[in-house]
Formats: sequence, C-alpha cells, structure tokens
Amino acid sequence: MRKHEIVNQFSRVFGDGSTLQVKQKYIEPKTLAVICKSYIQSKLPKQFLNAAFATFRYPSEYQEWVSSSPFGTECKVDGTRLPQYWYTKPKLIHSDSDSRYLLDFLDPEHLLTNIRTKVCTTGINKVGIKREAWIQVAKYGKQNGSNLSLALVEHLLDKQNVAFAIKTFSEEVEIAMKNAGYHTDANFCGLIRNWYRAQDEPGLSCYERHLYEQSLRQWLLEDVRFEIFPPPGRYVKDIPIVLYEGLLIHIDRRSQLYAFTNGAYNARSIGTLDIENLFGAFQDWDAKGTGVLRADEVPEAMLTACDLYNTRLNEARDHVFDQPERKHANPKRKKGTISSLGEPSKGIKSVREERYKLNESKILPHVRAGINLEDLKM
Repeated sequence: MRKHEIVNQFSRVFGDGSTLQVKQKYIEPKTLAVICKSYIQSKLPKQFLNAAFATFRYPSEYQEWVSSSPFGTECKVDGTRLPQYWYTKPKLIHSDSDSRYLLDFLDPEHLLTNIRTKVCTTGINKVGIKREAWIQVAKYGKQNGSNLSLALVEHLLDKQNVAFAIKTFSEEVEIAMKNAGYHTDANFCGLIRNWYRAQDEPGLSCYERHLYEQSLRQWLLEDVRFEIFPPPGRYVKDIPIVLYEGLLIHIDRRSQLYAFTNGAYNARSIGTLDIENLFGAFQDWDAKGTGVLRADEVPEAMLTACDLYNTRLNEARDHVFDQPERKHANPKRKKGTISSLGEPSKGIKSVREERYKLNESKILPHVRAGINLEDLKM
C-alpha cells in the first residue's frame, strides 16, 4: 500500500473523510536504440567509437570530396594512365571579379634537402631504409667510386645545400649501395634522384617527367590505407607528415598544372619562391648580371621579366625546356664533394677578413655591456 492510500484510510476512519489525489506517473520504457547507445558508451572507449563513426562516414565524405574536385580520375598526362586517383585538390580562391584555383606546393629543393636530412639522421626504418647504408658507402667513398664524404652523412654538413643533397642520392651512391648489398636503400636513392631530375633536368619530355614523379608517388602511397581509422599522426611510413604530404602535394600539383597549360610548361620555373623567380629574371636583363638595378631601370626590367615568364609558361605542346636539344652534354653544376686534405677549404675566410675585419659577434656579451666580472666576485 502506498503512502497516500494509508493517509486516505486514516482520514475515513478518524478524520473528515477527505482523500488525497495523487497523479499517476507513467514511466515510458527506453527504446532499444537508447539502451544500446547507453550500453556502448559505457562499455567501449571513445577512441574506438570515433574510429567506428569515421569509418562509417568516410565513403560518403570521400565521394563528396571527389565530386568537388576540378580534376576527375580521367584527367591524365598524355600517354599515361597515372595517377589512378588524386591525393589532393587545389584551393578555389574567390574574389569580387572572378574565382581562380591556387595550386600551392613546396619548393622541390626544400623537399630534397629535407629527405637528405631524414635518411642521414634516423633513416626510414619502417620501410627498410637505414642510415647505415649511407654511412657504409661514405666510409669507403674513394674505393667504391661514390666520392661520398662522411661529413655529408654523419655530420650533415650544410643541411640546406642542394648540391650535397644531389650527391647523397647520386647514381654513383646508388651503384655503391647495390654492390654493398643495400638494395632497398639503392632503389629509394634512384626514386629520389629521378624525381628531382623531373624538376630540374632539361631535355626530358613531359611524359618522362611525369613517370619519374609517379614512381615516387606510388612508393609513398604503397601499403598506406586512408580509409582505416585512426589515421596516421606525426609520421606516415616513418616519414614526418609535413615531408610526406609535401612530396605528394608537390607531385599532384605538377601533374595538375598540365591541364592549365595545355600539356607543357617549364618545370624549372615553377616553385614556391615566386618572388625570387621574378627578381631572378632581372639578372637575365641586367648586363652586369647582378640584378641590382637603378630606380629608373625597374619599369623596363619588370616588363622584361614578365615577357620571360610568358615565354617560360607558353602553351606550346613541346616546351623548349623539354626538347632534347635543350639538354647539355656537360651541364654546370655545383659539386657536392668535400675538398681533400691538401686542397684549400671551401668557404674559408681570408686572413685579413678573419683576423682584422670588425666582427662584434666575437665580443663577449658582458664585455659589450661593460660589466666587469672581477667586480662581481668581490
């Protein structure tokens, strides 16, 4: 018997007979979906739930991403069937007058030097590329014909030096690795070298450049599944995510540019250093070759630089830079070697510059501030 029923009984026997009216509360049973949701949330970790939800949403989100891309899967470089799918799409920048696509990517020289730093410090161990391969080749650089110095590998002399990076992945180094039994490292060495050749070497057709780039792209995407969650974090295949995505975005952008230029452009003229490219064209116009102009020369220099850009980006099917005649038999390149013990050291300063020229950085901070350490001891 409930409380209000007991009170009503007492009221009828000992009171005035009045009763209490209590509203009946009807508790609606929970639906099966609510019960299942509550059970799952209490029993399963959030990381698992997030991964399951992302896996469920991935197909529809991916299709929406593909449909919004200006490049379809049928967009290929002439004569090739690659890529099978795009890793990235360009940004669409809206303005008051029109909308344009922004094809942004990292400069190939920066990517090349970063790859050199990676393999010479920790290697890419998850895919079998070890730092030891370059160290062993460098130890016997004179005997195996690679001329790779230990200073470039163990000490990473001048990390941002492109010539040293080219030497690290040269054909001689690749051959020396194969002879020493480092076949996986040698194959990677060839992939990086050919990829950079596609960015910088004249005389290669756009078909050859595209195949060299796609070879590295296929290696980067091999055994990597983006539909499995949680996705990779700071590293993908033991490669830093910034470097990994930088390489993939760079390769995709290079391929996508062919659609905007009717199949040809100067591969060397495209980069993230647009301002340096523009002002570098001043050197082609300046008779002194310095690129340092007077104020009255700037308008004409700007006109000339723009004309040079139009020539580099002309829409001819066979670009001048891609023609075999453009290739030099003995191109001038900076040597990626270290001077021998008996030769003058590169970058050395003269005696007068080292010992007699003013250099305030050599003055100790407390001396520049006028602080006497002897007084502080007292």
